[in-house]
Amino acid sequence: MKRIIVFDVGATNIKWGILDEDLSVSQQGSFPTPLSSPEDLIGRLVSCAKEAGGISGIAVSILGTIEDGAITNGGNLPFMTGYDLEGALSQRLCLPVNAENDGKCNLIGEFRAGRLKGCRNCVSIVLGTGVGAGIIIDGKLYRGSRNNAGEVGYSYLRLDMAPALEGVAGYRNSYMGLLERVRESSGVEYGDTWRVFREAEKGDLEVLAGIGRYSHELAGLIWNLFFTLDPERICIGGGIARQKILTDLIREETERIFDGFPLETARPELVFSSLGNDANLFGAARAFFDGVK
Repeated sequence: MKRIIVFDVGATNIKWGILDEDLSVSQQGSFPTPLSSPEDLIGRLVSCAKEAGGISGIAVSILGTIEDGAITNGGNLPFMTGYDLEGALSQRLCLPVNAENDGKCNLIGEFRAGRLKGCRNCVSIVLGTGVGAGIIIDGKLYRGSRNNAGEVGYSYLRLDMAPALEGVAGYRNSYMGLLERVRESSGVEYGDTWRVFREAEKGDLEVLAGIGRYSHELAGLIWNLFFTLDPERICIGGGIARQKILTDLIREETERIFDGFPLETARPELVFSSLGNDANLFGAARAFFDGVK
């Protein structure tokens, strides 16, 4: 059975795992993302792959737009723009490589092994350092004409702030956007979301109000995606989407928008990831084994 190393490259950390064709994981770990240059980042991936040994291929989930293995837009990793990721890794390790956008990897993982399994038309939304999404139409991954389908992070949630990045979903629905909404409501500068959720669990009303505002804006994005694509199911994933306080408020705010609309409408089946932080690893591995390009 083939055994590959899979990397999930984010703007903060890189998660890795050794997976085989049935997606069983034998080893996994993480390390901070090198942010200085493509060479430093690739060098770290190469070192990790060599240490693992005994692998027959490499799968990579990474943010940004990817065309034929090269990153045409690095997004939150701007120094990777224009870099031939697949070519560089293949040359250094003499192994087959498949690189895919992180939002699409998350979708593939949920579609093949998670909460979107069995759907014909579905969407995944990933909340992290930025916001990504993946789209399945008629059972197939939808890429669009420029491989940009699912880049919902560029959607404006606050048109009054355009063209500032602070108005787009990629900022406002990221974990940084959550911290900003909580700061606005509480006046407290929280350094991480862990502290935010702990205060919310203690019943801090100002913190809860900030999480509610964040959830309301995300519900607006869910509304727009639902009526644009008409999916059977929308799955929300990412690190912060494991927090029950947040998922309850996202569901509540989404229902509030649909209930309050003056016309009769259909509504989505909203679910939350069952794969957690492993969704991208599973999706990247499945894309490698299935030859998804």
